[in-house]
Amino acid sequence: SVLCDASQVTVGLPSDERGSILSNPIDVEDWSEAILTFSDGTKAVISSGDMIVGGVRNKIEAYTSNACYEGRIAPNDAFLCYHTDASKLTDVYMTEKVETKTGWQHVFLCEEEMRGYVGELEDFLRCVDTGKEPESGFPLAYETMKVLYAAYASAGSNSRFYVE
Repeated sequence: SVLCDASQVTVGLPSDERGSILSNPIDVEDWSEAILTFSDGTKAVISSGDMIVGGVRNKIEAYTSNACYEGRIAPNDAFLCYHTDASKLTDVYMTEKVETKTGWQHVFLCEEEMRGYVGELEDFLRCVDTGKEPESGFPLAYETMKVLYAAYASAGSNSRFYVE
């Protein structure tokens, strides 16, 4: 089942109160929180926000009875830098959706590789070349879309949505 809430947090926020928030959605939510309950009773919490000050946050955490997993996709800690003055950094790219280049920055080295774009393209080309099935084919896309639809249905109805 999926229980989700979504909102337009920044819509109507006066410009003098926006601070460093760069997002400006017109007809879409800019924040959501979903709780997924799987058939075995385990749960996942998914948070999403396009109005996060400090740039994109993509991470995964999993906790079991004898382990803890944490993956920081963006930002990651592969390379950190600290600048007090951004005046000489005008042409330097740090990462997407960062408001300032001063302070601690999580620089995305090999961004296309770290975000998975290269792997996706390699898999696509391998499928075209050899005829093999993609690593993330239609069955996974179908299940993913069912969960996304359930999240929207839950948020729209203010109730838990059950997925078959």
